[in-house]
Amino acid sequence: MKYLISILISLSFAVLSFGQTTNVTRFMNSFHKSENTTKISIPGFLIRTGVFFAKSFIEDDDETKMALEFTRKVKSLKLLVVENKDVLSTKAYNELISNIKEDNFEELIKVRDGDTNVNLFVIEKNNVIKNLLILVDETDEFVMLNLKTKMDYEDINHIVQTIQNEGSNGLIGGIQN
Repeated sequence: MKYLISILISLSFAVLSFGQTTNVTRFMNSFHKSENTTKISIPGFLIRTGVFFAKSFIEDDDETKMALEFTRKVKSLKLLVVENKDVLSTKAYNELISNIKEDNFEELIKVRDGDTNVNLFVIEKNNVIKNLLILVDETDEFVMLNLKTKMDYEDINHIVQTIQNEGSNGLIGGIQN
């Protein structure tokens, strides 16, 4: 009987831990139904399937190979875009930043340029980045990109080096040394 009770208790803790909602997910869910907001969730298998079919239509250069390698390490992608900042108060944004740290995120990069703030947070375990969270806060728009990954810092360095070598004007291309 004790054996059965201990199994039931263990199973209940396991179920409860799977049911927990992170502060990031809670934040996304609280704003995704607001006016002028967009929320997109894409599971990793769907990203990889799309890349598989797109391979025949894309160029075969270093930057493309890097992007394809990157997609293999993405488990899921969640994107929240708030186009009307009236929906998102400064208080809600500041609470998000403090709550992120409760979810064991560590701030990796913080960039301020005029009225634009960019924050990059990670959750890592054994030098593997499990979660990559990018926040872009501008005067009229807010963007949150949450990637569940299995990347390491070498992957990030490779991405940055490839972009610098290609002289890309893409997503990160505006950043110069």
